[in-house]
Amino acid sequence: MKITRVHATPLNLPVTVNATGKTKTTSLSVCIVDIETDTGLVGTGMTAITEEEVIGSIVNDIASHHLLGWTHCGTSSSGTSCTGC
Repeated sequence: MKITRVHATPLNLPVTVNATGKTKTTSLSVCIVDIETDTGLVGTGMTAITEEEVIGSIVNDIASHHLLGWTHCGTSSSGTSCTGC
């Protein structure tokens, strides 16, 4: 099972909370990350640690290129490995 696709979707979601007669409107910055494998398995994660556009760019422009080809135990198609299995 190898990673074949990594994609981040940055979102800025408007949120309105109405409590005890008061309304507060704000927004929630999140980034949804999908990782797909050659077996069709898809994993989805979410982060809200900083601006959604920053995380989206890091995942899509940098991290995804390094993750493609990695197996479930941390070995890349080039033979590089980590302490996965």
